Amino acid sequence: MASAAAAATIDTIDSDPAHIELASIQIEKYGFEDRVKAHCGETDAALPKFYDAHYDLAFFDGFAPTYSILNELQRLLRPGGTLVCANLTLGGDGDQFLGDVGAWMSHSLGETAIAVKR
Repeated sequence: MASAAAAATIDTIDSDPAHIELASIQIEKYGFEDRVKAHCGETDAALPKFYDAHYDLAFFDGFAPTYSILNELQRLLRPGGTLVCANLTLGGDGDQFLGDVGAWMSHSLGETAIAVKR
């Protein structure tokens, strides 16, 4: 993503410190440290620390999305921002949350949905 969008700033979250270390090495190797930040922690705890309506794109993967995570991602996306959400078939609240036509224009692709915030 950092290579494809040269003006983008990117935040990524992972709960595994080893994954954060590997990501940090790659971020530095490719010279993205001024635009890409790797955050170590649980998603539920990390997302509330980010600023509102700032992001154009959110990509969620890793486990079944919960209502609280989806609510935080919605809060963080600007109007017109896009959420790509995977693992909907693992359970969680994704189908119901993203099915709110007043809040999202969304399309399910099986286990993944693409939704644009209204």
